[in-house]
Amino acid sequence: MGRLSTQWRKPDDMFQPWEYGDMYTKKTCIWHGGGFVFPPPEITEEPEEVEPVIWKMPPSADRGDKRSITPQGFANAVYHFNKETRRDEK
Repeated sequence: MGRLSTQWRKPDDMFQPWEYGDMYTKKTCIWHGGGFVFPPPEITEEPEEVEPVIWKMPPSADRGDKRSITPQGFANAVYHFNKETRRDEK
């Protein structure tokens, strides 16, 4: 969850990658504004095949980079949901 939530403010939203089709866990906080619309989850119950891969990741020089990658399913959901939302506003 990081330090932002205690040193700055609470996040606007949180998600797990599995909620958007990426079958692993990593609670992720999002701080947003400027008209951003958070997409609703595609999956509402945690599937049995979800892997805790982030917690199993061994120490390495690129561990921080790997942990900070945006889950592809969430990125797609943000793009498509906000694209449709913006279109509806016009």
